Amino acid sequence: MKKHDFRKGPIWDETLQCFRCDLRLPDGRRIKRRFSQQREAERWWNRIQTKIYEGTWNQMSQPKHIKFGQAADLYRESARVTNLSYNNYTRPALKLWERVLDKETPLAKVTTLAIEQACLKWMKEDGIKPKTANMRLGVLKRLFSWLEEMEIYFINPARRVKDFKMNNEERLVCLSKDQFDRLLKSCKNESWFLEPMVILAAGTGLRKANILKLKWAEVDFVTHTIRVTRTKTFRTYTIPMCDPVYETLNALHKSRTLRGNSDYAFPQTEGADVGQPYSSVYTPWRRALVNSGILEELRRQGITSFRWHDLRHMFASWLVMRGVDIAAVSKLLCHTKIAMTQRYVHLSPGFMKNSVDKLIDVLPRNFQKDISKQEASEASMVVEDGLPLQSRLFS
Repeated sequence: MKKHDFRKGPIWDETLQCFRCDLRLPDGRRIKRRFSQQREAERWWNRIQTKIYEGTWNQMSQPKHIKFGQAADLYRESARVTNLSYNNYTRPALKLWERVLDKETPLAKVTTLAIEQACLKWMKEDGIKPKTANMRLGVLKRLFSWLEEMEIYFINPARRVKDFKMNNEERLVCLSKDQFDRLLKSCKNESWFLEPMVILAAGTGLRKANILKLKWAEVDFVTHTIRVTRTKTFRTYTIPMCDPVYETLNALHKSRTLRGNSDYAFPQTEGADVGQPYSSVYTPWRRALVNSGILEELRRQGITSFRWHDLRHMFASWLVMRGVDIAAVSKLLCHTKIAMTQRYVHLSPGFMKNSVDKLIDVLPRNFQKDISKQEASEASMVVEDGLPLQSRLFS
């Protein structure tokens, strides 16, 4: 990755399509900002450089008389527009932090120790997983980072709290071919949209939110690809379609006039929101699991549920078990780090074997022959009285 030199001013970032500023204060702290216009970026960069030159940069870190509840309200207005996971993670996490840290607490009294103790208490007493604690902690870190970017408050007490270690070996529930066929049959009896949704999830690995809000404009029937625009990392990905997925979506596209010719692949066909995407499929999905008998079978194995997200895990598991390279699976899942895909490595029957076989051309192949020659040489050193030659020399 190319390193940028921010010492001379703002730099245009082709990937993010914005001007980036990255300044380091005399005490070692860094201030980062992004701007859509070069003039605004240069104006901000010159202002901070002037404060550093005049020695007034430390006044920027003086805590202002603002309470945590007020800061959270300010951040909500921005996160509601810019954060895709606002309703699922940001909003509930902010409510939790307001309850723990107290809305009336000044920002200057929010300490790193209090933040870490709150996370530890959640994990020990409430029994939440480290992944959930890290998500809540991430919301608080983004809150203070936003305050810093907006030049409201320049101290981030959550930055020093390290993420808690997670067990990446999450449960991987993989249905058999018979179970998956029974699930599809049960889904077909529930709702018109449920069976094609399940085929799409198991055949592409798309997240539920991407499937629910999939638009026909994002499906390319010429190149057999799906363009995923609403992702957690705000990046656009292109996912190839296998034949069953292509045939399923193509059939839905040809019959879309029966459902109001909506822009969405799975629109609501009745009610006040006709033509709009479904917000949830929990009820028909739950009934399909129960009626197919899969839920009962899994419970006998000690597995309490089969989530919709498990279809994404099943997509990756099927690929790995069929010998697909783990790097290719990582790209298909749109993972930013291959470490997130490592949980599927143990499912590959020949992954490790194929890796170590690369050493065949550098390691010796006549080890057994060498051992046989060495044993014959040692046997010839034995004399009549049964003692080796070295023993006779010192007898």
